[in-house]
Parts: sequence; structure tokens; C-alpha cells
Amino acid sequence: MNYTTKSINFKTILTAVLFALTIISVTKAQEMTPPKPVESSYFDKWVGTWVGENVYGGQPGRQTIVAAWDLNHQFLVVNVTGTNDNNPDFKYRGTGYYTLDNNGNYIGYWFDIFGIAGISESKGKITSNRVDGSVTAPGYTGTEFAEFKGDNEVVMNSKGTYEFNGQKMPMEMTTTYKRK
Repeated sequence: MNYTTKSINFKTILTAVLFALTIISVTKAQEMTPPKPVESSYFDKWVGTWVGENVYGGQPGRQTIVAAWDLNHQFLVVNVTGTNDNNPDFKYRGTGYYTLDNNGNYIGYWFDIFGIAGISESKGKITSNRVDGSVTAPGYTGTEFAEFKGDNEVVMNSKGTYEFNGQKMPMEMTTTYKRK
């Protein structure tokens, strides 16, 4: 057997092995099915548009929340836009993805216009009309709750501490949202 024959045999064997692996991978991928949709009567209540007014850092503002199920009903996606009444040029935007873990607790990740400093993780418990949890982000730790006061009103509260340049700054904000 000369060098060319060895090379052809190796290429033929390698091609056959790669082809077999591809077939196995495609078959396994076809066997995989997404999990059943997340079931949460609490999250279902959020679906729709909500408007609220609040004061943050001494500045009055308005926020709009639009929430919808996405990604095969696996995540409640929450989009928030906000303005500052005293600074009309300021426009806030953020998006959160919330779901349930295997124990029925909620977990969420938040991303906003502040980049890496705006990424946070939330974890906590859901009771019939309320979530209570903790929030961690770069330089921030706190707690949060959101409680429905009927089908068309929800009260949210965030309370925590920012640490910036070695200084700790407490923060608290309560907002009442009405279904639009």
C-alpha cells in the first residue's frame, strides 16, 4: 500500500466517522423536546401593559411595563421604559427574564441601559399574589417584593444598598402600577 492509498483510506474512515457522528447528533437533537410550558398563575397576571409613577433619588418619574411569555412559554419577559419628569432627556430601558426553578421558586435576570452595572439576579418565593426575593448586582444588594392588589393594580418595592467608591448609599422605591 502506498502513501496515497493510506491517505485515501484515512480520509474515507474519517469521513465515515464524522458522518456517523453527525447522524447521531441530529437524531439526538430531534429526540430532545423543550420542557412543558411554565405554569404560574402569578406570572400570568403580569401579562399585559402596566403604568406607574414613582420617585427615585428624589426625582419623580413614570414607568411603563410590558410583560409577555416568550421562548416556548418558558420565560416571562418584562420590558420597562421610564422617564424622569425633571429631565425629559433621560429615557430608561430594561428587560428582565423570569421563570420558575424546579422547586417552584422564581429566578430572574435583569439587563438595562447601564450595561454590566445594570445586570442583576433575583431569586425568591411566590405566594398566591406576591413575590418576595433578593436581588444582587455589581455593587448592589437588596430585597424586592411585588404584590397584586386585585387584577388591575400591583405594588412593587425595591430596597437595598449601592456601594460606590467605598460609600454605601441606601435606596428604596415603591411604585404602584395600574393595568393599562
